[in-house]
Amino acid sequence: MSIPFVGPPPHVSFAEYLNKLQVVKSGRLPIPKLDLSSIAEAVTQLRTLETRWPRPPPVPEVTESNRKFTTRDGAELDLFVFQPASPTWEPIPLVIFFHGGGGVIGTAYSVAPLARELVLAHGCVVISPQYRLAPDYVFPTGANDGWDAFVYISTRASDFSADASAGLIVGGVSHGAVLTSLIALQAKETSHSPQISGLYYSAGAFIANPETIPDQYRTQYLSRTDERCINAPILNADTKTLFDRAYNADVSSPLYRAFNTEPLSKHAHVAPKAYFQVCGSDILRDDGLIYEQVLKERGVETLLDVYPGTPHIFWSVFRTIKQAAKWKADTNKGVGWLLGRESDKDERKL
Repeated sequence: MSIPFVGPPPHVSFAEYLNKLQVVKSGRLPIPKLDLSSIAEAVTQLRTLETRWPRPPPVPEVTESNRKFTTRDGAELDLFVFQPASPTWEPIPLVIFFHGGGGVIGTAYSVAPLARELVLAHGCVVISPQYRLAPDYVFPTGANDGWDAFVYISTRASDFSADASAGLIVGGVSHGAVLTSLIALQAKETSHSPQISGLYYSAGAFIANPETIPDQYRTQYLSRTDERCINAPILNADTKTLFDRAYNADVSSPLYRAFNTEPLSKHAHVAPKAYFQVCGSDILRDDGLIYEQVLKERGVETLLDVYPGTPHIFWSVFRTIKQAAKWKADTNKGVGWLLGRESDKDERKL
């Protein structure tokens, strides 16, 4: 049975509508309850909701284009390219950014607002690759697509008017951060060239389950049982169950979560720098906090921003709250730090 979407009147923006409903305080979103007995139906509902989400229009200062790359199994997938409209003689760094959605929903073009912000702030080229989604494509198709996209883009930076020697940043939000962590480990293992200079991990999952955590970190892994996290809006325990069932991965595979790559010494110096963003009431909160600690202890310079009391990727829904504005500013500063343009970490309020 199809459940109708309940949304704002035509004259009210979606952000205003959410704020009028006081969803931040109530913990409720205008999203129908999903029937977990039918994974396909629930995924279809989520994808339908996603198509109704408003997106800001292009800006004249940023040129946008759509190109293609070919995966190892011959599929042609999209690359959305965002670059400065005005030419420059300076070397242009490259940012490869993967969208979120649990490996089940989301589109490569959905990162357009953030991509434009980064182009305007840093004069970089931002490329958002498509990767195929479950349950339509079985695991590890999406993870393999992410690696294939990374290799294609990074080895052809000049084709996109970018220079990887000026900076090669790989990052993503939510499942995009998952793919980023897997790509970084594969790039180190294969001695990939050009080398990644910085990693951006926003609200990502890195741990398959408590059994995969070394003893020294196990007592810190609380967010998967914390009532404030598992009952939070956007990504609660039920929604996460839906994503996990739809993704249907081999949870022991190194292409599932970063912590499945053992021993942890393999994570040493996976990149010179890594920037983490963690939501305080997110079921994935402690994944980020623990992995930041793991990388820092193994020679990666890290920067961490935490947003107390906020649910998973809160900025995408609660766009008008102060924390969302802080996230936007932090993201620009964090990517600038990865690019060597924010050198003094002590100026940041971590």
